[in-house]
Amino acid sequence: MARIGEFNQLAISRESDIGLYLDGGEHGEILLPSAQVPVGVMPYHTLQVFLYFDTGDRLIATTRMPYVTVGTFAYLEVVDVHPKLGAFLDWGLPKNLLLPFGQMEDKVVPGQGLVVTVLRDPETDRLAATTRIRRLIDLTPAEYEVNEAVDLLVLDETDLGYNAIVNHRHRGLLYHSELAEALDYGATLRGYVARVREDGKIDLRRDPSGISRKGDMAEKIFAELEQSGGFLPFNDHSSPASIRDRFSMSKKAFKQGIAALYRQRRIQITERGIQRVLQ
Repeated sequence: MARIGEFNQLAISRESDIGLYLDGGEHGEILLPSAQVPVGVMPYHTLQVFLYFDTGDRLIATTRMPYVTVGTFAYLEVVDVHPKLGAFLDWGLPKNLLLPFGQMEDKVVPGQGLVVTVLRDPETDRLAATTRIRRLIDLTPAEYEVNEAVDLLVLDETDLGYNAIVNHRHRGLLYHSELAEALDYGATLRGYVARVREDGKIDLRRDPSGISRKGDMAEKIFAELEQSGGFLPFNDHSSPASIRDRFSMSKKAFKQGIAALYRQRRIQITERGIQRVLQ
């Protein structure tokens, strides 16, 4: 069955002067306008398309990729606010996405960014955005491996760190101690699973850990040291922000890396920084 607000693999029913008609099952034939038809498509092909209602309130297909779909989360910009309907968001399609007043947690203004997901009305199939997303995040115990790479979307800041949506499904926490800089609401970034707690909550970090990772960090630091003539003004006292700017790693990973190099007798650690040991 074709699902509105999601990507679907649909067969071509017929060609017309205005595009291709696709088999939408119980929704009937759905137009893919000529401007959206990929080059070289043949009548027996199927196409991956996104389904939504256009400005004429007609169900239509597109090969464009919206910024958010039913079942995913994204940070979208408010482009307009209607006094009776709600806010309209830019989601990458010609018709903006409606955020009804009833789905807002707070008042919004044009130019503001919001973390939202898309709801599909079960009776009418109409699509709308909502900022009331916490109730939609999966709270069942997550099955992640330690050090597994995950996609993160930053939600808010707490005393411990930043809450983030993990892989469009779960919620995790990035601790302040793992970060070299503040994170912005709605920022997307790559992270790694540090631990999945018994209650299903997920502890996150910016960098993977473990013995192999320490070795990678050590070699990265040593390569920077070689390129800088054998000295770098970084040590245990350097700020987390300066370390991430230079090495793209957390201060914790940096300290593990220079500790490994010191044990290998490849560097000296001084008050001024780290110095390559000549062999």
